[in-house]
Amino acid sequence: MNDETRALFERPPLYLVFFPTGKNAENLYSALAYEQVTAETGVTAPHGFDTDVAKILASLWYCLHLPNTFYQLIDIPAFDLIRSQALHLDHHIKIIPIGMINGEQIKNLTSSYVPTLAICLDEDRDKVSQEIEGLDFLLPLKTQSELSQELLDHHWSELHKKLVPEREPLEQSIKLTRRMDLAPADLPHKFLARQMHFEVDPPENDEDNRLHLTLNLQLITAATARMEADSVPEEKHEELIKSYIAREIQDLHFPVTIALPGVPARYHRIAFDRSLHERIVPLAAIDATDTWSTDMAERSDSMIERATIELLATHQSIARGGVGLMLGSVPQEAFVILSQIEQHFVDAMRSRRIQGIKVWKLLERLNAATASIWTEPLIGAVARASHITAFTNFPIGLLTPPVGSSPLQCWKPISYRPILPLTRALQLELGHVLPRQLRKNPKILVAECIDDSDPVGRVSRAGWKASQEGLQNFGFDLSIEIAETPSVAKLREAIDKHKPDILVISAHGGASKETNAAGIEIGGDLYLGLGLDPLPPVVILSACQVSPRGTGTVSIADLLIREGATAVLGTQVPVDVFHNAILMGRFFVNIAASHAAQEDSFASLLDVWQYTQAGNAINDIARGAKGLLSWLGGGTRGESAVFEFMNNRANGRLRMTHIYEDTEKVLEEIAVEHGIGDKFRTWMRSPRYVPESMFYTFYGWPERVYLRDRMSPQTAKDGSKDQRAQSS
Repeated sequence: MNDETRALFERPPLYLVFFPTGKNAENLYSALAYEQVTAETGVTAPHGFDTDVAKILASLWYCLHLPNTFYQLIDIPAFDLIRSQALHLDHHIKIIPIGMINGEQIKNLTSSYVPTLAICLDEDRDKVSQEIEGLDFLLPLKTQSELSQELLDHHWSELHKKLVPEREPLEQSIKLTRRMDLAPADLPHKFLARQMHFEVDPPENDEDNRLHLTLNLQLITAATARMEADSVPEEKHEELIKSYIAREIQDLHFPVTIALPGVPARYHRIAFDRSLHERIVPLAAIDATDTWSTDMAERSDSMIERATIELLATHQSIARGGVGLMLGSVPQEAFVILSQIEQHFVDAMRSRRIQGIKVWKLLERLNAATASIWTEPLIGAVARASHITAFTNFPIGLLTPPVGSSPLQCWKPISYRPILPLTRALQLELGHVLPRQLRKNPKILVAECIDDSDPVGRVSRAGWKASQEGLQNFGFDLSIEIAETPSVAKLREAIDKHKPDILVISAHGGASKETNAAGIEIGGDLYLGLGLDPLPPVVILSACQVSPRGTGTVSIADLLIREGATAVLGTQVPVDVFHNAILMGRFFVNIAASHAAQEDSFASLLDVWQYTQAGNAINDIARGAKGLLSWLGGGTRGESAVFEFMNNRANGRLRMTHIYEDTEKVLEEIAVEHGIGDKFRTWMRSPRYVPESMFYTFYGWPERVYLRDRMSPQTAKDGSKDQRAQSS
């Protein structure tokens, strides 16, 4: 490989797809329905996908079958395939409206990439050809009607001839996806199988076996990577593969992507004219009629939406070298129960009396309403997940899988990518997000928006100061600055002055039923977005109910992602200010401790958050009753029940899948020894604690905020600590 070719390999291939713009162009990606969507609007129901963009869906799918990196043209060692799972090697596909086409802008766009292929509709060929002239695309302009398996084979062959003619091409070819409902698992499998010299295409019409083959290939790849790391001669691989598989099988984890469609009925009624309601059809997980074709834009709203949602999941799962799954739509009953849970917290905040028993019963009803989601393939994939990306409007992490007793958020790190409106979700997914390296002494800015005369404001300030002191006492080099920001202008000034890596916005928050929107209060006004450019990479909304999901509320958490934040942490429900202070304090300490540990540390911010969130079960339980809290913290530091729990009893006994149940068991043992076993059991029955920590969710790309070198072998394991006991 000469220097010129090597330089090309270091830049990602770029695919441009041009779509026609209709009358809806100006409001294409709006999150707010200022007017009801009608049949003339040109938007599908219920997820809101623009029908002009739908015209190029076939082209977008075609691009996913081309190389996401030019290294796909050559044989990649298994060790590097495994390491690449810690990266984000996505297909760089830019969708460009014909009405906004500009040759100079396209030239600027292509400067960081290798212009590889442009696709447009037949009627736009002349205009697009004129605008991209002279940009030196590796492949000539094609129209969507020309796309086919023969053309795909030709494109792979041409790229190989132009870039690495001195090497023999890999034997297997990538076949166009026939079943898009299975593509989130199938297409990443095809890329991996091609590199591992396995049969590329899984057998048709056997969904469960297809996933089994995918998991098996991941295991073989991990075992081969281990042999390569151990410098085992290639001629010995076949002889030793079984023994290496046996070593790897227990620790095999890989990225998992979930697509879970569904929109609450209340959102339907607000956003869509009644004439469109008949178009709204729940999507099944499997649909054999969901196949690729150049005329797929002519299908029903439901089929267009499912093809788009599957595209999101497939794009992500290829980028991470993992496995993706399309699930059926969330039952409407589940959204109703979720709304009841969220409303119970709102009512409890007003009455200052939350009923733990009622919350748990509602969660049980929510699990029953969503039982159909938990298919064997999903349970199997989740068990092996190093990290889960969820394209959904529903907090799947709040659900308890049937093989555990704790919510999924305790099991695995989850990052959420909302799919409402769906056009914006596609735009965000195709817009490459740069990795962020969180420096060893990250700056945290707490923007205090609550007046200090407010009791909540006083407690909040005390909590942040306690976090400052705690970090200093532990000797961690992580700074927290607290700034008074009674207005958005003051908030902007504080960001400019401190240039934080993590911005904490401490404010009152809430949702409005009238506007179906949730935001934060600054200076007496409710804000859905802040218009701050640029935003720090990580934003923590330390505020109540900024991201409820039961009624399809437009959330400030979603909008801040659109404004440029890499990751946003938000709350579904009103939260207790004391509880929030403890949770955030633990989060910051764990970030600092992870940096200090260096070798034995978490890979990403999301890994640290999941560790913190699950480990906060002890604090959720402690706040269940005044007597319980007093008992846990009573006595000297070395003699208190909580000290005994954290330092002597809990280590190695707390399973992620049963974190609350196991925590209760260990605490009960200590209570019996203290002579208050019956009293403890009464505390656990009534009033019972609330699992408040589970109602925090991370949106965007928190897994792309790294705490250490993302190319290190340990980072490549991506979530290797997900089986670790959560006792801190």
